[in-house]
Amino acid sequence: MNHLTKLASDLGLNMNQWNACMSSHKHKGAIQTDAMEGTALGVTGTPNFFVNGYLLPFAGNLMDFENLIAKSIN
Repeated sequence: MNHLTKLASDLGLNMNQWNACMSSHKHKGAIQTDAMEGTALGVTGTPNFFVNGYLLPFAGNLMDFENLIAKSIN
């Protein structure tokens, strides 16, 4: 059992639906498109935040967000 499947099970998700969704690859194209867009914008992981085009490339803290907001409005 991989890590995500274990998390899904631990959360009590319907594992029949989970497995069907994961094996269908239904959303694979959209995920790849989003990943490519993120890479083009300089995103190297999650979470990342953008404020008026400025990137905060990690979860940060309140001071980081305040500084980013101040930078974006000046």
